[in-house]
Amino acid sequence: MSESSTNTIKAWISSSYGKHVDPADAVANLKLANDVPVPKPGKGEFLIKISHTTVNPIDWKLFSGGLHGICLCTHPYTPGFDFAGTVVELGSSSEDSSKTFSVNNVVCCDISLVETCTNPPTETGVFGTFAEYCVVPANVLAKIPAGVLECTATVLPLADLTALQGLIARSGRSLAGGTFGNLIPTTKNDDDKASKEAKKVLILGGATLVGSYAIQLAKLADAYIATTASTNLMPTGTTTKIDF
Repeated sequence: MSESSTNTIKAWISSSYGKHVDPADAVANLKLANDVPVPKPGKGEFLIKISHTTVNPIDWKLFSGGLHGICLCTHPYTPGFDFAGTVVELGSSSEDSSKTFSVNNVVCCDISLVETCTNPPTETGVFGTFAEYCVVPANVLAKIPAGVLECTATVLPLADLTALQGLIARSGRSLAGGTFGNLIPTTKNDDDKASKEAKKVLILGGATLVGSYAIQLAKLADAYIATTASTNLMPTGTTTKIDF
């Protein structure tokens, strides 16, 4: 799409849940639309030209209907969470954000459930990253550092945030209501032996994307790490590997 020549873009559209909550049926019914209106950035939002996106398990779980009881989809909607791309337009009242970001900045982001899957839709509509363009709140964007490829940066946000939330950010809950995510990074004042003993982490699926990030975050927190995996190479920092 040329920003000045057209008001429509291409986007993948999900029009209904999969039959019997079947992911294959949901994927088969995705349609590539050629005449989707360009999303308009609202207050504090940016319009992004997407160069890369990813497919995460949450995508097919959502548009197959598997999470309908937790996260409702408003159809039709465009799936997708992660992206890398370029800022092309600032929304209204973005003065504070424009101090950090400007047109032509190369950025990445996980746009999260709030932006891509809400019922009723947000002010700017239900629009994910399986499209040429998307609208993103400025406060969730991150600049891609020089030397990092966009195709590399696009796989970071959702999986890395999932690992961070599960280990450190206290955002997880057990079935009994307990808090997960309270792994605390070691400080120079910690007693090394006591701190290490209190921070033992078992990471299931260490070869997965989330698992590989979790290993690295746990290592930064100076934890003793055990992980389940096959014979795949693990990120540096794994203390014990359990071959499942």
